[in-house]
Amino acid sequence: MKDISRREAIVKMAGASAGIAVLLGESSSANADASLQGAATSTTDTLTARAFRGQHQPRPLSFDPAKLKGLSESLIRSHWENNYGGAVKALNAVEQRLAAMLKEKDLPAYIYGDLKREELVRSGSVVLHELYFANLGGDPKPAVKSSTSSQSGSAVTSNGRKSLKRLPMRSAVVPGG
Repeated sequence: MKDISRREAIVKMAGASAGIAVLLGESSSANADASLQGAATSTTDTLTARAFRGQHQPRPLSFDPAKLKGLSESLIRSHWENNYGGAVKALNAVEQRLAAMLKEKDLPAYIYGDLKREELVRSGSVVLHELYFANLGGDPKPAVKSSTSSQSGSAVTSNGRKSLKRLPMRSAVVPGG
């Protein structure tokens, strides 16, 4: 097996994460396009922007939480229902509030800006939870397991050779101390 540097590993992980995000984005955009067509045929006079519909639904777990090693089923289900479900509900509430505010002519920009920042925080929470739950549920391959199980700061590849050298511990420099 080829030894890789820390930089190469980070670049490959970032590329894989970006690919997953693109795949997740394509599936959600297809659902959004279908819902946009349904809204266009509705009897309402104004079409609310896709971003402000507030109709997000939690994605179901793609695995059986009872089969996870090291994490209890009740912990995973509670996190999915309360934390992730709460983030989805909060995002929907913020988006619906934004849609209502768009109709106000004399809305101060700072109030709208504050709500847009809140929307960013809530959508980030939803996306991160979806990525978290998407990455749970399976045993890693043996090569990955052996390289991530090392506690000493160096990774051991499947052929037993160290691919990263241990970093020296440096004492913290305290200003004025």
